[in-house]
Amino acid sequence: MKSFIHLTIIGLFLTTWTYSQTTPSTLVVEGKSKIFVIPEIAKISVNLSYENKEYSICIDSLKNQSELLRKYLISHGVDATSIKSSSFQIGANYDYDSGKRRKKAYQASQSVVVEIVNDLDKVNKIADAIGKSKTKGEMNIHFELSENNREMVKAKLIEIAIKDAFSKAQIIAKSSNVTLGKILKIEYGAEINFTRKYSDSVVAMTKMEEMSESITLAISPQEIEMTDDIVMEWEILK
Repeated sequence: MKSFIHLTIIGLFLTTWTYSQTTPSTLVVEGKSKIFVIPEIAKISVNLSYENKEYSICIDSLKNQSELLRKYLISHGVDATSIKSSSFQIGANYDYDSGKRRKKAYQASQSVVVEIVNDLDKVNKIADAIGKSKTKGEMNIHFELSENNREMVKAKLIEIAIKDAFSKAQIIAKSSNVTLGKILKIEYGAEINFTRKYSDSVVAMTKMEEMSESITLAISPQEIEMTDDIVMEWEILK
């Protein structure tokens, strides 16, 4: 029995020693990338609303506002196909009297959106015209990347992240006096991070009735910061 136990312990030791000899030392490095890009799509949205005690009057009035704004935009050179309506809502507003809820009026709202691509001068002219119009509501200007440009930037981010990982790995290997072998593993899949940065001149939720006739808008988007990362693992050759 003692002999059997002795042989078993030796067998376990040899197995552990063999495993440690065949398991390579590795180097794991995270590569990072960052790109700044100028968004080329501008979306100018005008948020309209109307309130009335009568449901049908509320709907019709909002519809008239929307149609007047649409005609106004077309008269200022906006392509009719680029004008869209979205976010239509209608609901009741209530007052409370002696703990009882009483319907005050209906309120309807809708957004009219104009999308413009690669034409900052046109964005400024349209935003300026809307701001000086008699339209009652709020204007919001949002900048973003086109889908095609976004995909190209994503591909470039991956390329830069891989180069960054290789550069870091080579520096570490040289400083540690070791030689890198083959790549054992590449891990990627995290969502790309976006940080939007806009200049102070971008109009956000500006009430147009508060704007003076003498004010001229100047819209200029700043860059969007896009970052990504990738993890790579190399075999270390002794």
